[in-house]
Amino acid sequence: MIKKLFRFILKCLFWLLLLLIVAVIAVYYYLGTIVKEGINRYVPPITGTTASVQDVDLSLLKGQIEIKNLQIGNPKGFSSNDIFKLGNIKVLFEPKSVLSDKIIIRSVAISGTQVSAEMKNLYSLDSNVSALQANINSYLGTEKKTEEKKAPAQKAEAPKSDGKKVIIKDLKINNTALSLGVSGQTVTI
Repeated sequence: MIKKLFRFILKCLFWLLLLLIVAVIAVYYYLGTIVKEGINRYVPPITGTTASVQDVDLSLLKGQIEIKNLQIGNPKGFSSNDIFKLGNIKVLFEPKSVLSDKIIIRSVAISGTQVSAEMKNLYSLDSNVSALQANINSYLGTEKKTEEKKAPAQKAEAPKSDGKKVIIKDLKINNTALSLGVSGQTVTI
């Protein structure tokens, strides 16, 4: 009776271990797809705008992250289609450094970035950036909390902690544009 119970427990442990190994392998190979689908599905309700990404490649063991064609739409009431576009970002890092006190990023290459900042008119402080922030705050339920924080309160000092340090050895930013607009008139820098 005890031998049968022992064998049963061993078989269960074996199958659980096998299932865990298969799950880890699946997550490793499909992590980019999981993140891509997460962005495409969950960012629009958070921002209250359109949002999409074409591809996300996460090769954490190789030390590479790449995001292609990320777009965040403009809130309603503004003239341009997107508040933010990212053509491509590629980050190469040393995987072992993630577990150390110093994260070493070998290179960051950003290209095809477009940012659009608009104001409805010269006399209003309403901008697409503040509208996007309001949408995010509304989704997170932090609008009322920020109003409550206006009252003076005593803050306890947080203990100082030495966080991880990040070293970026090479940073390249190419093909970047900033569009500034007021009342439908836009200037691109």
